[in-house]
Amino acid sequence: MPYFKKSENQQWGASEFHGVDGALSVTDPIAPAVTSQRFVEATVALGYGRNPDFKGAQQERAELYQLTIKDGKRHSTAAAFLVRILDRPNLTVTTGALVTWLLFEGTRKVGVEYIHRGTIHQSFVQQEIILSGAFDSSKLLMLSGIGNAEHLRSLDIPVVVNLPGVDQNLQDHLTVPVAHQVTVDLQPALTSNIAEAGLFLHTESNLSVAPDLQFFSGPVLWAYRQTSSNYLNSPSINGVVFMIHQWSIASMCDCAEQKTLEGLSLLKIRSALPVWEIFNAQNPLTLNCTVAVEASQNYHIFNHRKNYENTTEKIHVTPCYDNLCLG
Repeated sequence: MPYFKKSENQQWGASEFHGVDGALSVTDPIAPAVTSQRFVEATVALGYGRNPDFKGAQQERAELYQLTIKDGKRHSTAAAFLVRILDRPNLTVTTGALVTWLLFEGTRKVGVEYIHRGTIHQSFVQQEIILSGAFDSSKLLMLSGIGNAEHLRSLDIPVVVNLPGVDQNLQDHLTVPVAHQVTVDLQPALTSNIAEAGLFLHTESNLSVAPDLQFFSGPVLWAYRQTSSNYLNSPSINGVVFMIHQWSIASMCDCAEQKTLEGLSLLKIRSALPVWEIFNAQNPLTLNCTVAVEASQNYHIFNHRKNYENTTEKIHVTPCYDNLCLG
């Protein structure tokens, strides 16, 4: 908590849970879409109530999300913390690089090997090596010989450290959309963050710990290229989305007007698309080969029945949507 407070410049002012002296700008939405506001009203009608601060004492219930915006632009952590110190003599930033190997002296990590613009480089350190990739950290550890020894040996990877926990605790979030055609014309502002409103809930089997369901709702415009499998690609802004988290963007096609412009198909979506994020879908990761640029990971998403059951729980349309939805 102290680090979160220290990092933000909260529009609401300083409080027990928020700070104002940090570099990251946190603000309220300026003009949320009517469907986003109806989403919050719908959750109240279902008895879930409102939560004025998702980042406060508790996360449950519904409200409009705050945004990281500054001077009308998205204020990312890179913009807030990194860009302003790029000229420091003790900092080198390399983008577009793929780390392929950890370098060892015995069992001590002393550096990394990476590919940048087709050339292999090595970088050595005197202190820490911090791996912070959401997926590739465990992949890199396993390729470098740190992980479940049995799995590594099955791929002929020399074992440096037998550490089974490296590949056993992926906590991902799936997305499950449910579309409803709406009767109103949707003209969201181009500054919409799309996921404008949200709701956090517990599934019946998860009442005693943190919420494991997240809903979000907001306006979008989709621009995409049609692929051979007729799925959508390269989404852009404008129209409605309303979401529960396992993308199936193609399911939105029946609720949209489609136009073609310069090789792009544009969808003006008239839908409320509830989307769940299902948290804590814990699964092991396994590699399929030993070459860093080719190796992918199997996430085993629906290996456990609980992951499937959580995606099918709690789909409701309330009277708050009666004058917006056709069905």
